Amino acid sequence: MSFKEFIESCVLALFSPGLEIVLSTAWAIWKARNDLVWNETLVPVSEICQQAAGIALDYIESGKMLTESISPPTALLSFKWKPPDAMNHKLNFYCHHGTDGHMVGVGVLIRDSAGLVAAAKCSKGRQVGDVIQVAASVLLEALVFAFHIGLRRLEVEMGNMELLGLLNLSSPCLAPIGVLVEDISSWAQKFQFLRFSFIKKECNKASQALATEALSSSFEQVWFAVVTGANKGIGFETVRQLASNGIVVVLTGRDEKRGLEALEKLKHSALSDHVLFHQLDVSDPATITSLADFIRTQFGKLDILAGGGINPRKLIQNYELAEECLQTNYYGAKRTAEALIPLLQLSNSPRIVNVSSSMGHLKNIPNEWAKGVLCDGENLTEEKVDEVLVEFLKDFKEDSLEAKGWPTFLSAYTVSKAAMNAYTRIIAKKYPSFCVNCVCPGYVKTDINRNTGILTVEEGAASPVRLALLPNGSPSGLFLCSARSVSFLIDANG
Repeated sequence: MSFKEFIESCVLALFSPGLEIVLSTAWAIWKARNDLVWNETLVPVSEICQQAAGIALDYIESGKMLTESISPPTALLSFKWKPPDAMNHKLNFYCHHGTDGHMVGVGVLIRDSAGLVAAAKCSKGRQVGDVIQVAASVLLEALVFAFHIGLRRLEVEMGNMELLGLLNLSSPCLAPIGVLVEDISSWAQKFQFLRFSFIKKECNKASQALATEALSSSFEQVWFAVVTGANKGIGFETVRQLASNGIVVVLTGRDEKRGLEALEKLKHSALSDHVLFHQLDVSDPATITSLADFIRTQFGKLDILAGGGINPRKLIQNYELAEECLQTNYYGAKRTAEALIPLLQLSNSPRIVNVSSSMGHLKNIPNEWAKGVLCDGENLTEEKVDEVLVEFLKDFKEDSLEAKGWPTFLSAYTVSKAAMNAYTRIIAKKYPSFCVNCVCPGYVKTDINRNTGILTVEEGAASPVRLALLPNGSPSGLFLCSARSVSFLIDANG
């Protein structure tokens, strides 16, 4: 019987972690004694200790010293990954640190109770912090990722015993990593079921392979996104969800102070490294040019443009504010898109997502002439959309909205969204390699409706994020509402 077999027999018989460590240490000392007697080799005490510690550590890292991980003795020799319980998903992740200490490859794999892959992601990036800080950051990002793809019952296995111990602490962690641990615990409360446990490296080969592949890749693919009107509400949550998918996001807003405050909020979500702020007032061409120059200098390309936020006071019904509403919701968004389209053309997967509203349905515009222009997809042009808006403002100024068949309730907002939906069709046709769509996120609790909505901002932002992450070759030029893909022409017919 070998010494290894002897130890396994002892542990199986007595089930004592302490015995394993004692016997491991005894073996290291005995081996050193034999080297001295037989080979006249004097092994340094430090080397003896290192050997003993190595064996003991391997045992400790197996998770057998954690009471909650103890399983029947037959499982001690099992090195196979095991699927989660029924109705659950299992999340495994692995961090492969480069030899230079600067780069790390990350693999995240989520499988269902049948062992089938539900989601996976891998990435390569710079190592920020020590090993445990990297593991904690990856775990937090993986939890956010799982949550936003709709998973609520999760079994999480990790290979870092120290991190697992911190997560199981009953008292707050005062170390620098404590903030990450608190954030992980906060996200854990969002799940219906969440359990953390240890997994040996030998059982975690799939996510390990993803991380190794990511680290060995010579090309680090990074997506870059711009979200307009992102200081709060749906825009802010869109930033958060895109960043949780590993995308570098430029959060923009007219008010620099509020923008920086929004950025500060992301620091406790392990996402601040993925988000930058740049001031943008879509009604000011100078700030649009500044943003385009910033993207060109910093990233060299753009992959996603998402936006469509409004200011609540634009809903007030008078001519000056109606004109301002059109300038913000249509002309400003259009100018921003035109400035960034050259950078989107440099992407392999360009995406434009315009956040619209069910108010933008053409059935909400009684004016038959305007409706006919905006629903004529074959002949629709930007100039014709402009003609509709000019006519609308003319009738608004003359106080003849109702007489001319325009909506009288939230008229400027309704017309601006209908115009943006039409513009979405125009650029989708003009740039066939792009994926361009508009979406109504639903009745979301925001400042605009004084938080009387039905959906949370997380649920509302899920729609534009889903469109932004569509695979290449997906439909373009559509208006999506209430999770249904509806062509603009069908909407025109009510």
